[in-house]
This record gives sequence, C-alpha cells and structure tokens, in this order.
Amino acid sequence: MKNNSFLFIGLAGIVDHSKYSYMERFYSELLAMNKLVDNPINQIYGATLLIDYTGFNIHSILATTPGNALLFVETLLSMFPIRNKECHIVNAPSIFTSFFKIFYPLLPKKIQNRIFVHPNNDNWKSLHAHIPAEILPEEYGGELRHESLLRALENFEELDEQFLEKFAYGHKNTQHRRKNLRVITVEDKK
Repeated sequence: MKNNSFLFIGLAGIVDHSKYSYMERFYSELLAMNKLVDNPINQIYGATLLIDYTGFNIHSILATTPGNALLFVETLLSMFPIRNKECHIVNAPSIFTSFFKIFYPLLPKKIQNRIFVHPNNDNWKSLHAHIPAEILPEEYGGELRHESLLRALENFEELDEQFLEKFAYGHKNTQHRRKNLRVITVEDKK
C-alpha cells in the first residue's frame, strides 16, 4: 500500500446473529485486532480496513443497535494503539446507507475523510483506486488467492487465552506487592 499500512479484511456478514450475539462477534473482532496490534510495525504504520457486508441480513441489522455500533467505532478509534488509515466498505446492503447516514455526522471530520463506500456495480474500479489489486483477494478483483491470506482468528482459543492473560497480568502478578505497600506517613516515622 502507498501508506505502508496493513490491509485488514473484515467479513461483517458471515456471523449468524441468530446464534451469536453482537457482543460475541465484537469480542472475536477484538481478539483479531489484538493479535495484529502485537506487531509494533502494525502500530506504527496503521491499518487499512476493508469491510465486506456480503451476507449481512435482518438478524445482523437487529443485532447492530445504535449503542453497539457506537461502542464498536469508539473502540476502534480510541482504544487500540493503531492508526486507522482508511476504511473501505463493500457489498453494503441498502439498509446500511440509512445507518451510515445517521452515524457519519457523529464521527470526527478526520475519520469521515477516511471512510469510502464503494458501489457493487463498477467492477471494483473505485476500490482499486485506493487499494492496489496486487494485494486484494480475487473476490475483490485482486490477484491474491484466498488460501494465501492470513487468518487473524485461526487459533481462537489461543488468542482468547492470550487476550485474557494480558488483562490479568497486572492484577494477578502484582496483587501481593500492592497489598504490602504502605504509605509512609509522619506518624510511621515516630
């Protein structure tokens, strides 16, 4: 990519929301992003997101409440030590436009300028104007075979364990030290 960022492809429509809640989906996305954040080069150069809404259906729409959507956007923008260079949305259903029009004005101007919604009927020309075909999978008019892509959630259980371990580290390993620390006061010196 021209901006040296890595390309993260999110498949928004593959989750069956009749079986999994939005928060379960959100957690899996946190695990994937957490894995990518572990690489300091990714933190420095940032990410270009390609979000594919193929398969996004009524269950997906009902699971995506305004509060959930806002939580997701806030988390991406504020919680991860990674630069969001661009966000490209493809295969968006018509209902997406309504949601997008509601949330778009709430985003900072800087972020608004980085979001691109691409039409489904231009043979990916508008997408290729931003992301070279050489680094895109074949389903987006690219040259990469689907098998050659990295799978961010390949070892879900291992990623889950690592993620929880990061949160527990400071508490479990230092709890006894914090309990033993005393504030030394003038009274103690007497």
